[in-house]
Amino acid sequence: MNRGFISSALMILLISLFACNGQGHKPSILSGAMSGYSNELRERKFLKDEVKEISGMVFLNDGLKMASVNDEEARIFIIDYANKDTTTSFTFGEKGGDFEDIVMDEKYYYVLESRGRIYKVPKPGSTDSIEIFKMALKNADFEAMYMDSAKNRIMMLCKSCPDYEKGKTKPVFSFDLATKEFSSEPIFTIDVAKVRRLLKSPNFGAKPSAAAVHPILKKVFIVCSQDGKGLLICSLEGNIEHAVFLDESLFPQPEGITFAPNGDLYISNEGLYQPGSIIRYPYRK
Repeated sequence: MNRGFISSALMILLISLFACNGQGHKPSILSGAMSGYSNELRERKFLKDEVKEISGMVFLNDGLKMASVNDEEARIFIIDYANKDTTTSFTFGEKGGDFEDIVMDEKYYYVLESRGRIYKVPKPGSTDSIEIFKMALKNADFEAMYMDSAKNRIMMLCKSCPDYEKGKTKPVFSFDLATKEFSSEPIFTIDVAKVRRLLKSPNFGAKPSAAAVHPILKKVFIVCSQDGKGLLICSLEGNIEHAVFLDESLFPQPEGITFAPNGDLYISNEGLYQPGSIIRYPYRK
């Protein structure tokens, strides 16, 4: 079947899934079924206290294991989702930072610190040293990034970058993995005004807390957690195509998102008055 047709069909069903239920309730990722995903197959697992403040994760292609970071600790945790357990962890720096997201390539993990620093952390077994790259941008707050593998770069989404938020937009910068340089200007911007129109919510913050690329649809899925909890779907060029609310009873503090190669969707929550959690939506073509 044509990939474009599959993508279009999914997006149409996404709209149906997240449409208001006629009772004035906000639409939710849990209010129906979309193409490839089913509420009946949805799973939620709570995590150990050591990852209560899980702030980012990336799928490892090793069973159902994910690498994750825990907000204030310079430590990478390996979570075995199948067994609801952390199998190992290792440090990459000093405590006291504000570590927000994690991506990887074949040899390294890359951890995002909120001020715009990226920690390049060798995977276990490597003798390479940890490297830290500091962005020159001032007065900035980042919580989300994703890997743009086709262009060998990391895309960094501003939660708050007031010097570059012209009008109702959120800028997105890049870090080139070959040159090890940050872009001096945004690669593209997220149209906050369009997000608000799609949600019919004039005060929605559209502040990214996590992002990942769907491996089959090649769309960017962006989780927002502050000033409104939602899921944005956009093209690789940054054009917002859909915006939906997340059900706060199941997503109290969504801070991480990742996909398995087969399209399975995982969204993590920091623990507030309960343990941290990961919700899994198996993907069925």
